This record gives sequence, C-alpha cells and structure tokens, in this order.
Amino acid sequence: MDFPNNDLVEREYASYLLSKQSGLNLVPATVIREISDFGEGMVQNG
Repeated sequence: MDFPNNDLVEREYASYLLSKQSGLNLVPATVIREISDFGEGMVQNG
C-alpha cells in the first residue's frame, strides 16, 4: 500500500489548501466527506 497510515485524504486536502493559499490554483476544489462504512474520503470538482 502506498499510504500505510491511511492519510491520503489529508495529503490531498493539504495540497488543495496550499495551492489555494499560494494563489497557484493547481488543485481542484477538494472537500472531505464521511463515506458511511468506508470512513473518510474526498471529492474534487474540476
């Protein structure tokens, strides 16, 4: 597994926030969602 700490969601969201705050806007809008039995997930618009 590439992300043994199950932190891919947090990494993707952090990338979005960094892109947004820096003004680069390279990462589409990203929202973290709770996905019933599967735990946290993320949704990107773009």
